[in-house]
Formats: sequence, structure tokens, C-alpha cells
Amino acid sequence: MNNHMIDSKQLFCMMVLFELGSALLFGLGADAKQDAWLAVLLGMIAGILLFLVYSSLYHFSGSKTLIFLLKAVFGRHMGWILGWIYVVYFIYFSSRVLRDFVDLLRLAAYDKTTFLTLAIGMVLCVMYASYKGIEVFARFSLITFFLVMVSLAGIIILQFLSGNVQLQNLQPVLEDGIMPVLKASFPTLAAIPYGELIVFLMLFPYVQQSSKIRKTGIKSIYIGGGTLVLFSIINLSILGADVYSRSSFPLLTSVGLINIADFVQRIESILIFLMVLLGFVKVFLLAYGAILGTSELFQIRKIALIYPITFLILISSVIISNNSSEHIKEGFTLAPIYFHLPMTVFIPSILLLAAWIKKKKTPALFK
Repeated sequence: MNNHMIDSKQLFCMMVLFELGSALLFGLGADAKQDAWLAVLLGMIAGILLFLVYSSLYHFSGSKTLIFLLKAVFGRHMGWILGWIYVVYFIYFSSRVLRDFVDLLRLAAYDKTTFLTLAIGMVLCVMYASYKGIEVFARFSLITFFLVMVSLAGIIILQFLSGNVQLQNLQPVLEDGIMPVLKASFPTLAAIPYGELIVFLMLFPYVQQSSKIRKTGIKSIYIGGGTLVLFSIINLSILGADVYSRSSFPLLTSVGLINIADFVQRIESILIFLMVLLGFVKVFLLAYGAILGTSELFQIRKIALIYPITFLILISSVIISNNSSEHIKEGFTLAPIYFHLPMTVFIPSILLLAAWIKKKKTPALFK
């Protein structure tokens, strides 16, 4: 848990995997019907704007964390309170992502296994990775990135070889005008997953080449967001807008239709393995951000916080909702408005403006 450093390539891999995370699982922008892919594209553009805000905040912090900047701008007491709110935010969404992937496992392969058993398995992996530290996890991300991207490319090729892709399902484009697309893209698709990148403000101080952070982050959004747009098009083309909107996990449904000469089929297990890897990456990064934030707020050794933070994530994932349908509905209706919007858009924007003003008057605060 020492302050090990990571390079820009490792940061890029972590950010892409984080963006894909749980977002790849769901029918993003389903309210826009066959134009869902356009909503995902607009969400990616909004995500780039959000990341420009986050990278500017890191610049103003003097290569320090979000917690430091909150205290420097809003004062010790108000900054501490806001810092703790962000820690709770990281814990809450780490537990939501954990719930997403445990629900996937139970639906696809482990229907007779209890929720708690599967959740404990992933939490133990997160605890172990936290103990090893961010440098080891960054090296793991390099391998995982290669495995995930090659496998996703293979899935797309198999879908075309199976003859499942019917691009006419994307027509007519903008049948109901642009408003449904705009409503679907903001705030939901701007916040999920791009707004959640705010957790990297706790991790940027570990990056060796801080001057490359902005370029690396924007590049990761191009790749991660482009992948989400591509799979939205693929899933819509295969399933149609109606099934796409009704399916809990459209990607799993579309992959289940792959069949080449009755030989290559039933490859859902490969997809589930990839999704578990992506889920682990996202749960870990949010949990690690919470550990770092709590350590800085309370001046406690990071290693002492691994067990309590991961235990809170585990318990929260169990009690967060009554069932999978309720959980997904909350994640795409209530959470973007009441959690993501203030935490990833409003507060960072106000913080950036206040930091700019305050640095003009008292530059010594940011050193």
C-alpha cells in the first residue's frame, strides 16, 4: 500500500476497463429506441467534457487528491464534509457494481448459489488486490485489457459470421426527433460511466507522467466510449429496439444467439468470464478510491481500512435493493439524478470555478 507509481499506458488500460465495466452489460439509451446508439455517442461526448473538468481539477490541486482540493477551496471543515460525502459515494457505487455482476452470475450460471456467497468471493479478490496496492493492480490491468479487447473483437466477428446482425433494425433514424436521444444521453449516459471517472482524482497522484493524464484520459474515452457505441449498434441490430429495451442484459442475450454451423455456439460462459473481470476492475477502483479518501480524511494507515471498507461494500450490495429489477431501475432513473448529477457535474464544476478564483488570490494554498 505504499505510494507506488503507475505509467500512462497502465492508466489508459485501467480507465478503459473502468468505463466498460458494468456499462457494457446493460441496454444503454434504451428509451431512445433504435436511436440508442446515438444517445450513447452523445453521452461519450459529454463524458469528454466532464473529463476536461476533472483533469483541470487535478491541475489546480498541484498533483494532489480530490480531498486535498476540497479542503483547499472550501476550507478545512466544509472540505472534510464534502470529502466524506465522496467517500460514501465511492462505497455506494462500488456496492452497486458488485450487485450488478452478482446478479449477472446468478442469472446466467449460478442460480442455486446464494447472493452472499458470490458477493463474498468478489470482495475477497478486491481485498487481496487492495492489500497488494495500485502498482500491482495496474500491471494486472495491462493483461486484462488485452484479453478483454481481443475477446470482444472475436465476439463481434462471430456475430457477423452467424448472420445475426441486421442493420435495418437501426432504421428509421431519429424517427421521434432528437429530444428522446438527448433525454436518454443526459444525465444518465454522461454519468454512467464517464462521471464515475471522478474516482481517478484519488488515483492520479500515483501516475508518473502527470503531464499525459489529460491526453490519456481523453484517449481512453474514445476507445471505451467507442466500444460502447459499437456494441449498442450490434445489440440493437441483432435484438431490435423492443427486445433491447426489455432485456436485463442485452449483450448476454445477443451472444446467446451466436451459432456457426451448429459448432460454435453457447459461448456465454466466455462473456461471463470477461464481465466478471470488468466488474472486478470497477469494484476495486471505486473501493480503492474510498480507502484512499478515508485514509486522508482520518489520517489512518490505508492497510487498516481495507477490511472495514470492503465489508461496508459487501453489506451495502446486499441491502441496496430487494431484487434485480428494482436495482436496475434505481441505477438508471434515481441514481443519475440524485447521486451522479450533483457529485460528478455540479460539485466538480463549482469546485473548478472556485479553485480558479482562489488560486488567483492565494496561490500558496495549492502548494
